[in-house]
Amino acid sequence: MQVNQLSVVLILYITLLTSTHVSATINDPLITNQTQPIQVRYYQRTVKDKLTADEDYWIGLLKLALDKSGHPYKMNAVIEKDMSHARLINSLNNNGPVNLAFMGTSKNVEQQLQAIYIPVFRGLMGYRIMMTTKESMLSFINVTHIDQLTNIKFGLGFNWADEPIMKDANLTVITAAYNDLFTMLAGGRFDAISRAAHEIKSEHDIVVKQYPTLTIEPNLIFEYRLPSFFFVGQHNTKLANIINLGLENAYNDGSFLNYFNHHPVIISALKFINQPNRNWINLENNHLSEKSNQIESKYWLK
Repeated sequence: MQVNQLSVVLILYITLLTSTHVSATINDPLITNQTQPIQVRYYQRTVKDKLTADEDYWIGLLKLALDKSGHPYKMNAVIEKDMSHARLINSLNNNGPVNLAFMGTSKNVEQQLQAIYIPVFRGLMGYRIMMTTKESMLSFINVTHIDQLTNIKFGLGFNWADEPIMKDANLTVITAAYNDLFTMLAGGRFDAISRAAHEIKSEHDIVVKQYPTLTIEPNLIFEYRLPSFFFVGQHNTKLANIINLGLENAYNDGSFLNYFNHHPVIISALKFINQPNRNWINLENNHLSEKSNQIESKYWLK
């Protein structure tokens, strides 16, 4: 009789332990409803209705991160010519058509959205090359110091993170909708558009067909610290956790760097920044959050 009572007690004890373990696993936010695909609706920007190579890169990296997260998912592009910054943030925070975006960061953006703090382009966003015209290109010859650019007008998109950085350096900045920048440059509204090293070639390849006077300036490069992140709405912690997990796993197994090193847009960007004839001008970025400034060195291009 005592043996039977002991057996019952042991069975009850083991059942209790098992139930506790199962409950903890099910309540894990990355495991809950894992059979249900998470919906990823990302904003896809185009130039003259064409997908640029840099957009192809980060969309491919997003897919890699989702694959590496181990969570089922469905990706859908939300394509719009020029979604305003305000509309994009509103969509992310209010369950709108877009629930994921990619952009350069700043303290202001991070106060409004939830960032995944792994730089998508490993800092290449802060290596800036000018798209200019054949006429305005003469203004950049022999420029070695920022003070030599005070009479130059630079075009930037609305709400780009670069705007306060360049204004802090006493540069003249004119802002416009992204797709309008190329028309305005060709029309002489400003002298150059500042583009990241990974953006400029594919954009130029598209717009030069319509505006043959546009060219890539060969002598100058700006450098400042500017990570670009995936962003989700402030309350979309589940999607943020899944992407963060996937990016970390991709770094740990080497697939992130393999993808980065072999993508044509990165190869093109590295050729630009390694050109020996370019004069480098360093600018300070005083608009990064403490968290962005503390990103581990392994995530940055060396």
